[in-house]
Amino acid sequence: MRYRIFGIFIRSGLICSILLGIALIFFSFPGVSEAIVEESCGQENMGGKNVLIAYDSKHGSTVIVVRQIAGVLCNCGYRVDISRARTVEDIFSYDAVVVGSPIYWAKFLPGTQIFLKQHEQTLATMPVAVFALSTHADEETKIVHPEAKDFFVDKELEKVPAIQPVGEVGLFGGAFTLDTLFPIEMFSMKLSGYSDMNYLNEAVVTIWAENLCTLFE
Repeated sequence: MRYRIFGIFIRSGLICSILLGIALIFFSFPGVSEAIVEESCGQENMGGKNVLIAYDSKHGSTVIVVRQIAGVLCNCGYRVDISRARTVEDIFSYDAVVVGSPIYWAKFLPGTQIFLKQHEQTLATMPVAVFALSTHADEETKIVHPEAKDFFVDKELEKVPAIQPVGEVGLFGGAFTLDTLFPIEMFSMKLSGYSDMNYLNEAVVTIWAENLCTLFE
C-alpha cells in the first residue's frame, strides 16, 4: 500500500512539475508566513553550549517542529537561537547547529540549500543535526516512510559532502491545508487527489531532540 502511495506521489510530482514550469521556480522563493519569527531560549542556562536551529518553512508546520526541538534542548541546558536559514550570515559563535526543512517537490527549500552550501566548510567542523518534514507518512502512526530519506534527504546531503550529521536524520511528519497553498499548488494537489494533511507527531520529534542533548555534549 505505501509503495503504491509513494508511486502516486512520484508520478504526481513529475506531472505537476511540467505544469508548473517557470511558476514553480518563482514560487520556490515565497515570502514567509507572519507566524515565522526568530526566537531564543535558554538564556538562563549560564555556561550552556550555544546551538543554532536554522530552518526554512513553506506553510508553518516546520516552525512548530523547530520550537519543539528548541524547547527540549533548552530544558537540557543549552542556549538556543532560532533563525530562518537564509538570514544567517555567521555561525562561528555556535557550538552546534540543527538544520531543517520541509521536503518540497523532492528537495529542501532554497533557504536551507543555500545555508548548507554557504556554510559547508564551517559546519564540517562542528556537530550538525539534520531533519526534514514530509507528508509521505503513514496515516495512522504519522511516521514518515524511510524511503523519504533515501530518495530526498540523502540526495540533498550529497550536495554538501563535507557535512556529516551526527546521529540519525530526523524524519518528521508535516502538515498543510489546501487553502494555504498557492493557487497552482492547490490545483495540482487536488488534481492528484490530495486533501488537507496533518502528520505532525510530537512524540517522534521529542525523542529525536532528546537524543541531541547527548550528541551535542
